[in-house]
Amino acid sequence: MKTKRLLLPLVISILFNATNSFCQIVSIDDVQIIPDQSLPYESVTIQVFGGFTSMGPYFDESSFTADDLSLQLDLFFTDEFGPAIPDTWSHDEDIGTLLPGSYDLSVQAYWRSVPESDYILHDTYPTNFTVIPEPSTLLLFTLGTFIARYRRR
Repeated sequence: MKTKRLLLPLVISILFNATNSFCQIVSIDDVQIIPDQSLPYESVTIQVFGGFTSMGPYFDESSFTADDLSLQLDLFFTDEFGPAIPDTWSHDEDIGTLLPGSYDLSVQAYWRSVPESDYILHDTYPTNFTVIPEPSTLLLFTLGTFIARYRRR
């Protein structure tokens, strides 16, 4: 009878942890672009801040894709092996330099609890930012326009 009393809390703890890991929620709280008004020669970094409902998941990998002015950063988390992260997390992704323009960025967080299963989309954070043309390039373009007009006259 004493053994049953000792095993019952252990079994309850195991079941609670197993169901708790399947109920993990990944959220993206904020996305920042560094620098916020970048120039074409500056490297751009995406900083993502988020959280979990409980501690213990691992960061698996990230995937960045660019299609013209649409950018997407996917973050993959798992209950498998990897660097453990706390219930609040951040991730920096250096994406290099971008051409001048207004960009739409979508950051998505995926999570899976069972190995060999598909990742499940948990949160999406859409934002946009602008890469402004370099001031000297604008000055040279304007100067070239005036010289071309002057030569035609």
